[in-house]
Amino acid sequence: MIINKIYLDYEVLSQIGRAFKNSNPRMIKLDNLLDLKFYNELREKLNFLSFEKTKIPDKYSFSEFKINNEIDIEELGDFINKITEKKNKIKIKLRKYSWKDYKLIHDSENFSGIKFCIFILSEESWDSNNGGSFVFRSKEDYVFSPFSNSFFIIEKKKDMQDFVQYVNNKAGNKCFYVIEGTVFS
Repeated sequence: MIINKIYLDYEVLSQIGRAFKNSNPRMIKLDNLLDLKFYNELREKLNFLSFEKTKIPDKYSFSEFKINNEIDIEELGDFINKITEKKNKIKIKLRKYSWKDYKLIHDSENFSGIKFCIFILSEESWDSNNGGSFVFRSKEDYVFSPFSNSFFIIEKKKDMQDFVQYVNNKAGNKCFYVIEGTVFS
């Protein structure tokens, strides 16, 4: 089991689904999503994996790792389906953000649909002054800063743009990992 059992309780999951459904835009943020033992084991593994740097200067810079069986996609998919009250498929990517990494707003990216992220920190905490926040911009900004074992899900509309703030030199050698997912029917 990878999801914290508190969030798998029927009543709690129903409340999460209602909160997501009734917010505008549809979104929710949860702390301590992953089971603590699983989170710590995963964080330890991630610190030793070889991520491949990918960069297109006018679009993004980050490192990525091809996911095989580190994450139980089926359990995560079931959890997302219960929140969204739909039968969906998910696609996930495992990324690492460190000094000089970012993701810019780009006209060629016009994805509308549901996105989610799970933050996994290489150390216990991340200072928001380091940058690296995930920002969704519409009429106002919705900012999700890297926080240990936190999760957010948001329904991105066509008029909403998103980017990842530049991770600046204050981060030093620190980094964070993100399980980034998209949901599709």
